Amino acid sequence: HIINLFTGHELIATLIQVVFAVAMGFVFTLVFYKSGSLLPGILAHSFIDVTSVLASDDGSQLVNLIVHIVVIVVSVIIHFGITFIYAVAGITSIPVEVFEAAEIDGANRLQTFFHITLPCMKPIMFFISVVALVDGLGTSDVPSAFGLFDTLRLCLTMNMYIINQAYMGSYIYDRASAASLILLGLIGIGALVIYFVFIRDKDEAKLRKMIRKEKREAKRLKETA
Repeated sequence: HIINLFTGHELIATLIQVVFAVAMGFVFTLVFYKSGSLLPGILAHSFIDVTSVLASDDGSQLVNLIVHIVVIVVSVIIHFGITFIYAVAGITSIPVEVFEAAEIDGANRLQTFFHITLPCMKPIMFFISVVALVDGLGTSDVPSAFGLFDTLRLCLTMNMYIINQAYMGSYIYDRASAASLILLGLIGIGALVIYFVFIRDKDEAKLRKMIRKEKREAKRLKETA
């Protein structure tokens, strides 16, 4: 705001913004000292940012915000059915004896969910996450349906960009091919991240690391002997 004073912006409006920013800073500082947490300040600042977008004079921002919300809701609804079926299949594939053993050992519902159900569902969760990643990065039908209202082109996905470059009058196949390779790389990186989060066994990885370390030490001792 202070920089705006030297870049030709309106003086009175800029001074009001400076005073408002300083006042809100004091309020957030007071809240932080009273509560001992940054969470109230973060929530209040986020609420102010959201309401400022809704109250903007530029109506296109409100329209684009509504388009984003509709695209997210429609995409979730479209994939909810098949994702629910995958999740139910994963839960029903867990042997009942495992739950009975956990109940006999005195585990409550919450402990059973976090220590039995979720670990046993790692493969199906990995599958669901990869399918959701591929569908999310490759989506084009839902955002393209709102292309007339997306005035700022904020809902333009990578797949829509590839289609526009390759088929919609441009015929720039080299750019479309490069975008396709980038999309493939993003899917591969995302799949690797999901694998290390859901599938990779940390204890087994530590055990393998210890075994490799012992082999290297045994080899070094053999060479020195």
